[in-house]
Amino acid sequence: MKYALVFVALILPGVVFAQNLDVFTGDHGRFTRIVVQQPTPGQWSLETDGPRQLVLTRSPNANDRRPDLTTFYDRIDRARVASVMAEDSGDLSLGLNCECQVTSFTLPRGYLVLDISDPTEGSVEIVTESAARGDVPSDFADFLTNNATRLSASFPDPQTQTIAPLLSELEQAMPPTFDIETGAVNVSTTAKRLLQEFEGALHLGALTPRDGDTPRGLSDLIAGTQEHDQAGIRPGQPSPDMCRKISDLTDFSELKGDYLDLRRTKVSLVGLDGEISESALTGFAKSYLALGWGQEVMALAPERDDPEWAVLAALASSVETGDDPTNFFARHLGCGGAANLWALLSRNVPADFLDESIARRAYQTLPEALQLRLAPHLAKAAKAHGINRIIEGVTTDLAYIGDEPPDAYTLATHEGSAASSREVLKNLTRSRDDEVAAAALLDLAETTEDADEAALLAPLAAAIGSELAGTDAAGEARAAELSALIGSGEYRSAFKRILEDSTLSSERAGELAKMALRAGLSDADDARFLEFIFDIRDALARDAKLPEGDLLDLSERAIDLGIDRPLDQLLEKVSDPGLLRRRTLLEARIALSVGDFAEAELLTIALDGPDAREIRRAARTGMEDFAFLTSGEPADDTSGLADEAAILAEAWDRVSEDAGAWAPVSRLATSNPGPLDPATLDDFESLLEESEAARSSLGALLTETSVSP
Repeated sequence: MKYALVFVALILPGVVFAQNLDVFTGDHGRFTRIVVQQPTPGQWSLETDGPRQLVLTRSPNANDRRPDLTTFYDRIDRARVASVMAEDSGDLSLGLNCECQVTSFTLPRGYLVLDISDPTEGSVEIVTESAARGDVPSDFADFLTNNATRLSASFPDPQTQTIAPLLSELEQAMPPTFDIETGAVNVSTTAKRLLQEFEGALHLGALTPRDGDTPRGLSDLIAGTQEHDQAGIRPGQPSPDMCRKISDLTDFSELKGDYLDLRRTKVSLVGLDGEISESALTGFAKSYLALGWGQEVMALAPERDDPEWAVLAALASSVETGDDPTNFFARHLGCGGAANLWALLSRNVPADFLDESIARRAYQTLPEALQLRLAPHLAKAAKAHGINRIIEGVTTDLAYIGDEPPDAYTLATHEGSAASSREVLKNLTRSRDDEVAAAALLDLAETTEDADEAALLAPLAAAIGSELAGTDAAGEARAAELSALIGSGEYRSAFKRILEDSTLSSERAGELAKMALRAGLSDADDARFLEFIFDIRDALARDAKLPEGDLLDLSERAIDLGIDRPLDQLLEKVSDPGLLRRRTLLEARIALSVGDFAEAELLTIALDGPDAREIRRAARTGMEDFAFLTSGEPADDTSGLADEAAILAEAWDRVSEDAGAWAPVSRLATSNPGPLDPATLDDFESLLEESEAARSSLGALLTETSVSP
C-alpha cells in the first residue's frame, strides 16, 4: 500500500467546537466540496489508501470528538463520493467513484477543505495548497485589534475619535461565517456597518504604510513606499489601488465564494456565467482584479451592457497593461460609487491627477451613466484643487443631473461670472424639473452662509424666474408652430426640429414627436415614409421615448416595404409583456428577409398561431429541410409536435393514397386532445417516405401538392 501523506496545519486555534466535528458538503458543478472541522489539538492528515480511497487520519494527541456525518449526502450525490465512514479510531474514510483530483486547503478558525474535481487519468491525485494566510475576511478583527493604538493616534480630528469603540464593537461582531451550501462569506449587519466606517477612515488617509513590516490582514491593502513613489502620492495617502482592494475584502454581500478559492484556483468567470447571480459575478470580478487577474474580467465584461461592468473592464485593462492615470476615475468608481470617489478626490489626490489632459480624457472614456454620476464630484474636486479649467467642460454635463440641484448651481456659479453662470443655470433648469431646479436655487440663495456666494446667487435667483417664464412662453409658441407644420404634412422636417429644439419641455417634445410619427405612419406615400424612417431611426433609438406600440407599428410598416433590418434598436426597446409576441414575430420576419432561416425558426418555435406557423414554414423551405418532424426534438418535450403534425397532415390530406392511414394524426392535430407521442410521428414520417405517391421524394410530393412545410 502506497501512502501520499499530506499535513494541513491548523491556522487559528482556540475555536469552541461542538461535541461532534462539523462536516459540510456541497456540489459546485465542476467539483464536490467537503469541509471538515479540525480536531483539537492537532490536525488531519490526508492519505490515499488504494486508487479510489481517501483517509483523513487524526493527530495522535487529538480529542475524541468524531465527524458528524448525519447530513453528509443531503447536498451532494454519489457521483464522486461513493461512500463515507467514521472509523472507530475517529478517522474519516472516503470512497471515491473516480480517479479524481483532490485539492486541499484550510479555512481560518479550524476547517479543512477538500475539493474533489472531475476524473483525471491514473490514480487519485492530491494537490495540497499552502496554509491559509491571515488576509482573509475572518482575520479582520485580529488586524484591527493589533492596530488600535496606531489608528487612534492617526485621528487628530475630534469627530474621528470613535475608532477605539468602533474596534471594540467590531471584535464582538466578528468573525464572519462561511456558508458551505452557497459559498458565501457572511457577516452580521453590525460588522458590515463597522467595516464601512473603517473604510471611511481609510479614505481619509489615516493609515500609512508600515515600513519593513509584513502586510497582514487589512494592512495588505496599504501600498508600500515604493508604490507610493511610483504613483506620485505623498506619504500617508492611500495608493490609487486602495479603494478597489478595500471593496474586494469588505463588501461581503457581493463576495460569493471563499476568497481562498480565488487565491488558489483561477476559476473561469466565463464558466460561472449563468450559474451564479449577477452580484456574485461582480464580487468575483472585483476579487480577481485585486489579485491582478484582468484577463478573466475582460473576457466576461463585453457580454454585459452595464455601467459597472464597463468600469470593471477598464480596470481589468489597466491591470493587464500597467497603471495609467487615465483610468484613475474608472478604478475608483468601481469600488463604492461616486461618494467614495469624492472622498478620495477632494482630500487625498494630488493636483497632477486632475490635470485637464488626464482628467477630462478619463472622464470622457466612461459610460454616459457614470459620467453623469461623476460630473458633480469631479467638478468639486477640481474646485478644491483650484483647477477651474476642468469645470467649464464638466458643467455642460450637469445639465443632465437632476438629483442634486443645489450642488449643481453652486458649481456653476463658483467663478463669480454672472454672465457665464447664467447660461449654465438656464441649461440646468431645463434638465428634468424646472420648478424643482428654480426652488433649489432660491433656497440656496436664502440659506447660504457664504457672503460672496449669496451676493452672486441673489441676482441669479431673481433672474431665474423670468428666464423660466420666458422659456415657457417661447416653448408654447414653438409647439404651436410645429403642430401646424405636422398638420400640413411636413411631419418629416417637424420631427427633426422637435428633437433639436431646446425651448420645448421634455413632455411637450414627446407629445409632438408622437404626432409626427403617427402622421408618418398614416402617409400613403411609401417613398416619403421610407425617407422619414431613414431620417429619424438613429434619433429614435438614441433619444425619443415613444409608446412601444408606435415603435412596433413603425417597424412593421418598414418591414412590409422590404427594408432589411431597419430598426433593430427600436425593437430592443419594446419590453411590454403584452407586446413581446408581436416584437418576436417582427424580428423573425426580419431574419427571414435577410436569409437567416435558422434564426427565424428559433424565434417562433415557442409561438402558436397561423402567423408563427407561416414563418416556420417559410424558414424550413428556405433551409430545404423537409425531414423536420422529429429531428432534434427531445423525447420529453412535445410542446411543438401538434404544429408539426398539422403541417404534415395538411400535406397528406392532398394525397389520395393512404389518406386514411393519416387520419389519427390529422385528428390529433385538429382536436388537440393532449400531448402527442413522438413515436407516432416517427411512424407516420416513415409511412410518408415509403408511400408510393411520395416515392420520388418528399420534396417532390410537397411541391406537387403546393404545400410548404
